[in-house]
Amino acid sequence: AVYKMIKASSPETLVTPKPISVAQDANCANSGNDPWLWRDACDVYGFDFYPMNRGGYHAAALGVDFARTQLEKKLCCTESSIVEVVGQCVAPPKPLEFNCVYWPAFLRGLGGCYWYEWFAGWSPQSKLFFLANQDGSLTENGKEVARIAKGVQTLAPVLNFAKPDDVQTALYFPWEQIDQQPDNTSINAVHAAYKMLCQLQIPVDIISYHNIRRGDLSKYKALVLPGSRHLSKDIASAVGSFVKNGGILVADMDSGLYDETHKEARSLEQVFGIKHLSDNDSFGSYSLGSETE
Repeated sequence: AVYKMIKASSPETLVTPKPISVAQDANCANSGNDPWLWRDACDVYGFDFYPMNRGGYHAAALGVDFARTQLEKKLCCTESSIVEVVGQCVAPPKPLEFNCVYWPAFLRGLGGCYWYEWFAGWSPQSKLFFLANQDGSLTENGKEVARIAKGVQTLAPVLNFAKPDDVQTALYFPWEQIDQQPDNTSINAVHAAYKMLCQLQIPVDIISYHNIRRGDLSKYKALVLPGSRHLSKDIASAVGSFVKNGGILVADMDSGLYDETHKEARSLEQVFGIKHLSDNDSFGSYSLGSETE
């Protein structure tokens, strides 16, 4: 409603939100921060992230790969802090790290980015990652950001059409698991799976239950389910049909253990070809035909 009011009075004004990336941590990954909800409420989707606090160099690319499938719009990425927090110590970024974070994202379709122009007088911590000095001159990090900006402008005709090519693998973003167990376990699993696929040079789309309910799963040959102990019944059914039709599923045996309301479901047991026998604290016992684990 707010978006329509703004566009009615100022149609040329571009509207963009700026939530922290849902892939940042469990505090940010809540259903109210779901990028899909912005599909018809913004012109450009912007997201904030803190790459060195959790996701590492692939944090921006991960955010782009997810937002691309959820919004199908041009993206704008903004970052507040590229510092790495280790205990109580804060390590300053090196100029090369800006390249490691942003170029992979531009090659995946990032439409633009901007940085806060931190400078030394704001706070002791800001001294570690400011881009400009108080006199307006650029720091070494600021100069590197300027070089990235120049490179992006030069390559803009190519980058405007940049996106992963021939994507046949989907990585599931486990909203149901996050809603039922709001800690960083599933977020860490998403990051680990994404990093593994990137290192194997496997192009990947990050999808959600929205995409599966729309029928998008049929576009892929493989599906990865990280940290998905909770799965909606209809999603589990769609995953079963995907495998039955020849799709490859990569998941652990606890995937689909519960439904989205935390009722025991074991919805993928037939897909895996296993039968649950018993639980012993944190461990489950399953029958795999002639063998038991």
